[in-house]
Amino acid sequence: MLSRRSFIAASCVLATCRVTEAAESLVEVLKWLFETAKLAVPSLDQILATALKVVTDVNIFRDIRTRIGDIRRKLTDSTPEHHLDVRLTEWLKHYDMWVNETATPGESNTAFAARHEHARVILQDEWKACTLDAVGAMQEIENLGIELESVDPSAMSFAEWHAYKRLLEDEKMVIGAIKADMPTEPGDIEKVRDIAKQLDQIVIIIDKRAADLDQAIQSHG
Repeated sequence: MLSRRSFIAASCVLATCRVTEAAESLVEVLKWLFETAKLAVPSLDQILATALKVVTDVNIFRDIRTRIGDIRRKLTDSTPEHHLDVRLTEWLKHYDMWVNETATPGESNTAFAARHEHARVILQDEWKACTLDAVGAMQEIENLGIELESVDPSAMSFAEWHAYKRLLEDEKMVIGAIKADMPTEPGDIEKVRDIAKQLDQIVIIIDKRAADLDQAIQSHG
């Protein structure tokens, strides 16, 4: 039978292992998010370029136009003061403010700690919303590509697309990304900044191709 001291020691080791596993898991999730977002950029561009070449049905053009608008809304902050910036970029701004926050003049340590913790809870909720919508947006890009593949399989033969699909077929990583707690380690935050840059590129692609789709709708309407 374990003594009380041995039990406490074993419990501490187990807790340390769980913390280490969680940290390693978050690193893997952030790596997956970055690689998936990075591949989403050329994949979406090729999907939309291909659609403009092979699609002739105006209703399909309208559907694609609506769906890329939905993808954009998932990735961006629609509040007027943020001018439709990428939501993850806005989260990083809030995170940086939180990290650098100090007590206000006359504020007790207890009051500051409580206020700081409340802000952390809000940040955690914002992080969960950002990652949920980012994953949802990238899955919708995949859906567009799969549907285009059914129309013209040869049109979707480029390597980035197949690598992108393989990443999104990893259900463990998809679920891990959605459930992951917000990062706080400096190295992890830098990876989040890299992810946000890739999401911004997705938005740029959408804005560039939206005008082409609008013209196609007008031409085929």
